[in-house]
Amino acid sequence: MEIKEKILIIVFLWMGFSNADSLYISHLEKEELFFSLTHSSIAKASAIISASSESLDDQPCLNIKAKVKTGRFADLFFHIDNHYSSIVELPAWRLRLLSKVIDQTNIQQRWTTRFYPDKNIAKTGDGKTWTFDPKALDPFALLYYVRFIDPDIGDSLSIAVEVESQTWILTGLVSRDTLENGLFADQPLRRLTFEYNRNNNTPREWKTDLFTNRFAQKQASLMIYLGPRPVSLPVRIVFGHPENNVKMDLTKYKFMD
Repeated sequence: MEIKEKILIIVFLWMGFSNADSLYISHLEKEELFFSLTHSSIAKASAIISASSESLDDQPCLNIKAKVKTGRFADLFFHIDNHYSSIVELPAWRLRLLSKVIDQTNIQQRWTTRFYPDKNIAKTGDGKTWTFDPKALDPFALLYYVRFIDPDIGDSLSIAVEVESQTWILTGLVSRDTLENGLFADQPLRRLTFEYNRNNNTPREWKTDLFTNRFAQKQASLMIYLGPRPVSLPVRIVFGHPENNVKMDLTKYKFMD
């Protein structure tokens, strides 16, 4: 089934409903998002992102899972096969647990971080601790959160993001835009354009993966293009420095109705 036909089906399913948590999560559990990642206009890798509901400490949560892997050709030059999991507590959208398995040419690591928002404390599996903003999300949870708040053109946004013990405040605006190619070419989209501001001076004490490292840097920016309502798919994500950014384009969308 073509993606536009799927969107129409979902529209009918959503008619008469608001963005209530239960309906929103029920929808997310049925979708799978496929992206291509390009750097310097060259296809480098692919990503698959999905979400499911689960419980943590007897609290309802959303578990967002992502896989990033280089293609056969790019793999010959730099291997990436990374797996991420972000668990956020609902309905408050509080970060509770991050885990990742990194397999890159230059680094291999397994990393788990627990977040205790009532105490503003984060703790890694090997004992590192730091204070964090209890409203902060990680990059993958951010993608789902902006879909949930479903901003309008002209809105101003300010969102805290936790990236490897560093808190960044993303401030930005929502504007109208279109793309010349892709699944939603020439359709009206909402572009969320963010600038990064460090909220603390905590040094990053460990080497991290390429995706995380590119996502939050000084003088970097982030653009998220949201598709038509009510699904508001993240059609394109662009992050990093303007002259050296990474672009993620939605190439396929699966919805299991």
